[in-house]
Amino acid sequence: HLLGDLEVEQATLADAEQILKRLLPRALRRPLRDGEQQFYVSLVEQRLDLGDDFEASLRFALQALLCSSDFLFLSEQRGFSRATAY
Repeated sequence: HLLGDLEVEQATLADAEQILKRLLPRALRRPLRDGEQQFYVSLVEQRLDLGDDFEASLRFALQALLCSSDFLFLSEQRGFSRATAY
């Protein structure tokens, strides 16, 4: 389960950071680049600042992830083995 035991009504931006920290490398099938996690966290923060609840704010960031070319297309880099943890 994506949210684990998290009480959504009391969730904070720090909770979103932890969720994204676990999810992003798996979704993107590679290690994160510098600033990549912070980009998605900032999307959550923006929506929270606009008055959205935690779940809607996280959903917004996840929609951005699912629409990103990094998610949609597998980028194979030279020098990497096909057998990786991602």
